[in-house]
Amino acid sequence: MKSIRAAFLPLLLAVASTAHAAENPDEAKILKIEQDMAAAQTAEEFLKDFAPDAVMDAFFPGQARGSKAVATAATTLFAGTKDLRATILKMSISTDHDIAYAFSTQRVVFTNIAMNKVQDWVFRQVDCYRKVNGKWLVVYHNLSVPFDPTTGKAVFDAPV
Repeated sequence: MKSIRAAFLPLLLAVASTAHAAENPDEAKILKIEQDMAAAQTAEEFLKDFAPDAVMDAFFPGQARGSKAVATAATTLFAGTKDLRATILKMSISTDHDIAYAFSTQRVVFTNIAMNKVQDWVFRQVDCYRKVNGKWLVVYHNLSVPFDPTTGKAVFDAPV
C-alpha cells in the first residue's frame, strides 16, 4: 500500500501545482493593471483596462456609468491634479474563472491645482473585473476614505 501512495504522490503534487499555477497568471495580470492605474498620469492611461459598461463610484457627484461618463469623471480628476504619485500599500486579489476583484489601500500625493496645495491621502480602492475574450476588464471601480464618526469628516491620513 505504501508503494502505491508513493507512486501516486508525484501525480497528485503535479495536479495540485498545475491548479495553483493556473490561478497565478490571472492574478499577475490584474496586479499589473492595478499597478498601471496607480502609475497613470492621464485619464487615458488610467482607463485603458475599463470595460465600456464600467461603473466608477469614486468622485463627487455620484456614480459614473458607461465609458463616456467614466471618461468625463477621470478627465476631470486628472485635470485638477499635477505631480500625481500613487503607491499601493496593501493589495489582495482573487480570481475565479471570469470574475475577479482587487482590494487595496493606497497612498496618493499630488498637487491640487485649484487649491495650489500638496495633498497626501490614504484611501481604499476596490476594483471588480470581468474577463472578456481572454482580457481582464474593470467593470466596477470604487474609492473610499475612512471617516471619523465623532466629526463625520473624512480622514485622509488614516493609518494603514
